[in-house]
Amino acid sequence: MNPVGTVRPQPDPVVTDHDWPAVTVVVPVHGDRGELAKTAKALAALDYPGAVDVVVVDNGDNVGLEQSLAVLERVQVVRESTPGSYAARNAALAVASGEVLAFTDGDCLPRPDWLSEGVRQLLACDGPAFVGGAIELFPAVAGRASFAELWDCVNGLRQDHYVEDQGWAATANMMTLRSTFDRVGPFSAFLRSGGDREWGERATRTGVQAVFGATAVVDHPARPTMAELHKKVRRVTRGDVDKRRAAGTALYDRGELKGSLRPNVRSTVRTSARVSPGWTFDRVRYVAVGHWMQYYFVGAKFAHVLRTRRPGRAPHATVATPRAD
Repeated sequence: MNPVGTVRPQPDPVVTDHDWPAVTVVVPVHGDRGELAKTAKALAALDYPGAVDVVVVDNGDNVGLEQSLAVLERVQVVRESTPGSYAARNAALAVASGEVLAFTDGDCLPRPDWLSEGVRQLLACDGPAFVGGAIELFPAVAGRASFAELWDCVNGLRQDHYVEDQGWAATANMMTLRSTFDRVGPFSAFLRSGGDREWGERATRTGVQAVFGATAVVDHPARPTMAELHKKVRRVTRGDVDKRRAAGTALYDRGELKGSLRPNVRSTVRTSARVSPGWTFDRVRYVAVGHWMQYYFVGAKFAHVLRTRRPGRAPHATVATPRAD
């Protein structure tokens, strides 16, 4: 069941050339070693009929940003010393001039019709809305996915699930009107992960519609190694714990914890069909890594809770009602 405020896209409006609003694309970048050049090339190839400018936020530890961005005609770089992609995105708002704000990441490859499709669906909405476009993950070498890439391609960045079932959108592919963003407020800059979910949930609580844009697509490389996948899990679980603490909610709920500790054999096998309908070697490898990742998530969350718990307070002292998601 879709949450209140979440809608399917409406029929496309007829948009003439002079109707297309100006768009500012926001791209936070940290630790770039050349991937941004591919993103810039993809942005330069957009077919959007209206005006587009790009704001890249240098969040530190980047090399050669100006050279990577040379292909873009309208681009500016701002610097944000506060670590974290949400603080970086907030910094872009001071110079963003577009009526529409479009967010993506420095390792994403927007398809040529990304903006035109996303803005078309945004304009079709009756009232304030944000569009979470599809995010397609791909391995570095087609047909030769690593263990990490197998898992990430199936489970990473499931935008349709985020938008339609949970009412938020990953900022690897999200766009909204500037007026809507100003209404909801900025991202929570203290969060190092999960700030897009916090913003989306805050938006839908105020009546903003969440729309899944299946045709507004960005491609995203899957994480190629288990070390990188583990790093992402630790970041995501830290964000979840920090968000719950900030909201004063339980760090665990009984149903979630029980489900996490029980081997999810049936679910993992069913999900593995996304790798291959038949029992190929890659499907068997996915089942193996799927079970490993289930328990790595649990361990990473426990580790962060224990490292950051308040003295004299048990991290599992409060139990909440299981969440619907």
